[in-house]
Amino acid sequence: LKALKSSRVLLTSELALPCSYNSWTMAHKPSAEDLVGAVLQAPNHFDALLLPAEPTSPRSIRRQYLKVALAVHPDKCNVHKAGEAFKRLSDAFAVLHNPESQEAHLRIAKAAQDKG
Repeated sequence: LKALKSSRVLLTSELALPCSYNSWTMAHKPSAEDLVGAVLQAPNHFDALLLPAEPTSPRSIRRQYLKVALAVHPDKCNVHKAGEAFKRLSDAFAVLHNPESQEAHLRIAKAAQDKG
């Protein structure tokens, strides 16, 4: 799960894979359990969408949301708490898709990161 919570994300055709860990390759696809766990344990909306905590375009956020949401959708994923993860993703998308709320959340995420 820690591997999914990296500060940089590499977008592939299937899912977002962290690229700051040497053990991950383009061919590696995280399991549904790992994705659900990472989304539920994420401390902020950027981490919930597996995005770096930096200004991001609404189009990139939407693309990333669709990739991760498809993987953890309760109708597609039989993992326990997939419904909760999907709701968390939807909340994160609603906040980050709006540029003004994204900027406010970015300040909060950076302040929390500086403290920790």
